[in-house]
Amino acid sequence: MDGATPSKFEWDYNLRPVTVVAILNFKFEHADDWPADCFLSSYRLREDSNHEEMTDVLRFVFLELGRFKKKIWELDTVFDKWMYLLKHMHEMEEIPMKFSDPLFTRLFLLAKIGEFTAEELKQNRQSLENMGDYENILNTAREEAEKVGWSVGHAKGREEERRQIAEKMLAAGIPVSQITEITGLRQVELL
Repeated sequence: MDGATPSKFEWDYNLRPVTVVAILNFKFEHADDWPADCFLSSYRLREDSNHEEMTDVLRFVFLELGRFKKKIWELDTVFDKWMYLLKHMHEMEEIPMKFSDPLFTRLFLLAKIGEFTAEELKQNRQSLENMGDYENILNTAREEAEKVGWSVGHAKGREEERRQIAEKMLAAGIPVSQITEITGLRQVELL
């Protein structure tokens, strides 16, 4: 060492924001002045005595299904729809029109898969594997066709270029024997 005092090592954790979402099927206990219809609460970590915030990258969000009271016709936002589904999806026999968005139809599909028997799950998994294999075959065939198409197109382009050069050489009065030797074209192709 050169005698210099080592600098203090500083940690750079580079923490990404983390939000823990807890879905409660009951009403959480809050202060007495907490609004009865407020079903979302959000908390951060703070020191008990001086309330210093420990970090701004860790948050806990509680969704209280017991406090969510909206009826299906009252749902205005996507968040309202999610809350309604979390609370009532187990009661639904079919997908209500209010949830025709592809995001929700996918959720309903996943819920149906969750009800599959072991044999149905096995068949579904096999079907997905077959579909993936089929897609890979198509992609490979498409790539090969593009390569062949490029090669054929390139060859045709070179052939056309040789013909154009030959035409210019003929127009310039160069003997046919020299043109066939230079371009590789046959004499029949030049006439």
